[in-house]
Amino acid sequence: MTVADAMPVTALTNLKDNYDEFEDWGEKDNVSVTQLPVSTDLCPTLKDSFTDDSIAQEARDAYADGWPVSRIHQELDLPCQRGNNTCEYCEKVSRIDPDGMDLLVGNHVQAYNPAYIEDRVIFLDEDAFERFYETIRNPIQKAQEFIDTLDDFPFDEARRPEIGETEKRERALNRLEEIGLEPENHTDLTGELHAKAPLLAYAIYGAEKLDNGLKYIELPENRTAVFDSLHPTNEDTPTIWLLDPPDLSGAKAVIGLDATPCIPKWEYILGENFNHYRLLDDDRRNQYLNEQGYDFIQVNSHAWAAQGGNLSIPKCEAYLREVDQEHGKRLDLITSKAILGRKDDVEGLEDRELGDLWNRDMQLGDLRGKNELKDSELLVVLGTPSRSDDFYKHLTALLGESAERIDGTEGTYLSFGNEVADEILETTRRGGAFQAAMRAGREDDAEATVYIATGMVPDWLETTKVGHRRTRGDFDACPTTREDSDRIVIETLREEDAISGREVSRRTGLAKSTAVDALNRLRDEGLVEKRGKGRGTKWYSQGVKGANIAGNVNFERVADIRLKNYIWESRPFLDPVIPRREPPDGPEDRYPDWMRDVQRRLEERKLDEQLKQSQRGTQ
Repeated sequence: MTVADAMPVTALTNLKDNYDEFEDWGEKDNVSVTQLPVSTDLCPTLKDSFTDDSIAQEARDAYADGWPVSRIHQELDLPCQRGNNTCEYCEKVSRIDPDGMDLLVGNHVQAYNPAYIEDRVIFLDEDAFERFYETIRNPIQKAQEFIDTLDDFPFDEARRPEIGETEKRERALNRLEEIGLEPENHTDLTGELHAKAPLLAYAIYGAEKLDNGLKYIELPENRTAVFDSLHPTNEDTPTIWLLDPPDLSGAKAVIGLDATPCIPKWEYILGENFNHYRLLDDDRRNQYLNEQGYDFIQVNSHAWAAQGGNLSIPKCEAYLREVDQEHGKRLDLITSKAILGRKDDVEGLEDRELGDLWNRDMQLGDLRGKNELKDSELLVVLGTPSRSDDFYKHLTALLGESAERIDGTEGTYLSFGNEVADEILETTRRGGAFQAAMRAGREDDAEATVYIATGMVPDWLETTKVGHRRTRGDFDACPTTREDSDRIVIETLREEDAISGREVSRRTGLAKSTAVDALNRLRDEGLVEKRGKGRGTKWYSQGVKGANIAGNVNFERVADIRLKNYIWESRPFLDPVIPRREPPDGPEDRYPDWMRDVQRRLEERKLDEQLKQSQRGTQ
């Protein structure tokens, strides 16, 4: 807000819920705040208000095909602008003064509007990279629709050029550049084809093969495209990944704020010469979190990717039951959709009542800025976000690098043999787990205890590790879960202090050998004691009443281990993923010209105010 008091600022964030925070800060610091309008919230045509109007449907289709909202309103006879109608969205846009001093607040996608960028300081809240690329399905079909509108074009079909067609391909690329690759070059086709169809055709004809087989091309205006096979199969729909970052060159400056930054992504958006500073070193970050009342407890050291069905439901249940018993109150939960979707109905486990183990929940993934659990004081994070190998390969390819999983690497030790790919992997997994953990305790005076069931936490984060220590330094608070027979026997023993194996078999309906096997496993845990011989043998409860019915869980702290060092030493390269960049000593080197200009203006304003007060005092 200090900068916004001295020069025009545009703040772009990923959630509308965050707009209110900027307005609160603006009111506190006496800065005017204007929310940038969102077309799908305000335009009656795009909101489906005119369901029976064919032009309205054409407009919605054009919007889905990537045509700019302004172009749709200019080129089509929209019902929201007919007669005396006034489009609320257009009206609000017309009232915005991009040259004024109001703080403009919007979403990352609004960076594509030059009016909100030119001669302003741009503030990007969190990593916006994934807002600036899209996956376009059936690109050949979309490119073909555009090629069919052209005369005297070298190719009749939108297809990859064959060997020997180099000259023909060059003529096609030159022709596409001549007629234009941007939507504004083809306004007569608004709504009739995909807005990026010319760009898709250019990518199909011009892409070159990377070492891992993906096709890659650098497109005009700092854009790139990547694809695999464009021939349809039974399993997959052909797709082109298109990275189309906004042009921020007209901004006075761009400031990014990111707690878990992926440097290659930021470099692509901001340019390689941007300055990266960490406000706090590792010790001070942990000190800050401790002062804020956070207590992070790690219950295992496995990668435990939440996607792809990797999470064991019985083990998740065991962790949740132990936390519930440890604290005696309902917890909040962040985990995979697969676990959350089974809250009330787990196939084969209907009697486990998982829905009773937590209160509120969120799905692992893109949690940046989401505050639904900000008042939570007891949170459990089960697993870490991860993506398929293809995701990391394609995303790395968009940045011009070729990556392929190294054979034999998986889980904690997964590597793609490429620093860019491995950094994307690490910030997705470790950064994603940390972002999930930080959803709790965000309100003033809140103190949060956060249980984290994954080893994929940032290396600098200090956590209390609990459980059974295992080989090579790894650990797990629940190395084994209960078999169904164990659960049934525990329930029976809770009703009796001493009972025979035969009686356990009768009450549970288990075969005597199965019942005895279960009793022996419980004895190995120290939950029951066997006394007597022959028919006089009795099994005595020694803690069954408080036993976790889902698994053998131990929340005792494990000794300090070198697990993280072991993991890092096993990686194919030893350079830190995010290098530490110390800020320069002198203010003239540390701050760019625009920031020193802000400081100068604030000093002048302060001196003017002091002078006015002095003059009023002498009158």
